[in-house]
Amino acid sequence: MSRLVPFALMGVLFAASVPAGAEEKLEWDPAWPRIRPWEYVVGPALVGGALTVRYLGPQVDRNWQGGILFDDWVIDAIAVRGSFRATVSDTSDAALYGSLAYRFLDSMLLPGLLHGGWDVGLQMSFIDIESLGVLMTILWGAQVVVARERPFVKQCLSDPQFAAANADCEHSGEWDRSFIAGHSAVGVAMASLTCLHHTELPLYGGAIGDDLACGVLIGAAVLNGLGRVMSENHYTTDLLLGVGLGLFAGYVVPRTLHYGWGGSRETTTGGGVGVVILPTFGNDGVGLMVLGRL
Repeated sequence: MSRLVPFALMGVLFAASVPAGAEEKLEWDPAWPRIRPWEYVVGPALVGGALTVRYLGPQVDRNWQGGILFDDWVIDAIAVRGSFRATVSDTSDAALYGSLAYRFLDSMLLPGLLHGGWDVGLQMSFIDIESLGVLMTILWGAQVVVARERPFVKQCLSDPQFAAANADCEHSGEWDRSFIAGHSAVGVAMASLTCLHHTELPLYGGAIGDDLACGVLIGAAVLNGLGRVMSENHYTTDLLLGVGLGLFAGYVVPRTLHYGWGGSRETTTGGGVGVVILPTFGNDGVGLMVLGRL
């Protein structure tokens, strides 16, 4: 998987074509509500509580098995069950973790490093934390309560060859966490946050880079979600609910609390020299790659 992550991240983050040397410092619009004191507490608390439920909470026992509506038809049509299944699953993971890494850089570091807008970075970072807290609380709460069996479990129990070839077939608490699709929910939330931030703020100078950042994160979310169904980690209905949850947490919540529902702020188109900042992951460690264009 470590070989896939840098490739996926470069595809996701190639959009960061940032005009260097912005003329004006990037500032938070006074018309937008800033992070309120209670949000500095509630956002991290939601994240911490959700992580506690996920990793220290009750064991998940199956309450629901099998597909509904078009679930089985889609699985039969697009599922991959040979050696390619691991590649599909790893690619989906890479798209997810690449999107998460990008949001970390895009909110916490780039506004300050590129525009001197450290306060903007603070606001964006806590908006992201708040959105993730809402998402994780609903997601992992639903997985504990609903406890839907993943589609691949049927193959594990009925096909010895499939069971021998897939580590997922080792019975664990992960078997019954199909509802709601977490990868899809997080991927869509990361794309929604990226599109919202870059629509409202000229983070990449208001140039084509802001639109590309949004588009590439949407592409990563599609790749992520499709991979989860193809690898039989989730049914299509799990995926659709994950998309809805991601849109709610990543777009509706931050727009309602901070950006408002009016028209987007005008941005100016930048030009000149640009840079691309990419995180790199490998067996030797983690680092940053900086590329430029004239």
